[in-house]
Amino acid sequence: MFAAISAIQMSSSETDSAVLLANSMCSKEGEVVSLVTAVNMAVGVKEWLGGLEKEMVVTLATLLQDAVTSMPSEESGLLKWIAKFPAQVIYNRRN
Repeated sequence: MFAAISAIQMSSSETDSAVLLANSMCSKEGEVVSLVTAVNMAVGVKEWLGGLEKEMVVTLATLLQDAVTSMPSEESGLLKWIAKFPAQVIYNRRN
């Protein structure tokens, strides 16, 4: 699951600046996918990796569902649709 991720974007929690949150996953190709829900990284490694994995699945499933329901019926809107979603979601939808 983590093989396609080259980095995680993080930020401080709005309520507690000592708490780091994972907000986005980044591919080696430079694609950035924002997580539906930020993952608290101020817990043990096992816990935040498990939370990150779960949130990756939720995020990609949500994006795939959005892609399926918003896919244009005409080719004229296809490029705009492709630009709206991460490459792996488009690839999975088109196959």
